[in-house]
Amino acid sequence: RLINDNYGRQTGDNLLIKVSELLSRAIKDNGTVARWGGDEFIVLLPNVDAATAEALTNICKCEFPGVTVNGVPLRAHVGYATRTDTAHSIQDVLRSAEHQSAQSRL
Repeated sequence: RLINDNYGRQTGDNLLIKVSELLSRAIKDNGTVARWGGDEFIVLLPNVDAATAEALTNICKCEFPGVTVNGVPLRAHVGYATRTDTAHSIQDVLRSAEHQSAQSRL
């Protein structure tokens, strides 16, 4: 919302599009990128282990810095979590990924 208020809705929309493009390019055919909320995205990687998820996260970390849209730098938090046990709910996995992303700003 801050981007929209300060730079206009078109710039905000273009930043969201750029994030989705970068995420899609990073994960290739390994999963699906979806907009989760206002400025949040989720990447679903079925049958991907933690090492691969971490590697894909690191690719994103390399792709994002220095990217600007209409002069506005792209900033993001990126985290991941894996579900290896059906005893863990999807909500637990999402919370874990969100907690990790709070500690990783690009």
